Amino acid sequence: MYCRSTSSSSRSALPERLRPIEYPGHYQVRFVCNAGTFRLKNHRLFIASALKQHSIRLEEVEDGIWSIYFARSSWPAWMSGTLSSVRGSEPPS
Repeated sequence: MYCRSTSSSSRSALPERLRPIEYPGHYQVRFVCNAGTFRLKNHRLFIASALKQHSIRLEEVEDGIWSIYFARSSWPAWMSGTLSSVRGSEPPS
């Protein structure tokens, strides 16, 4: 049950803009355009409309197999040669 008498507003101000997410240097960083796509080896790949205007990080875990991350979230590994999921699941949309 919500009781107005015991709640108070926050004293900390929210920033106008969040700082960009920074990734460690060994990752390849890609920008997600307004269509929800990014480029990998001359291919434009759709990842998610919700990620537009954000950066994602890519890590090649094996030759031609990439893991994709946004902040602390990860997606299944992808094979760049066939553009298919290694684990057999569909890409997030």
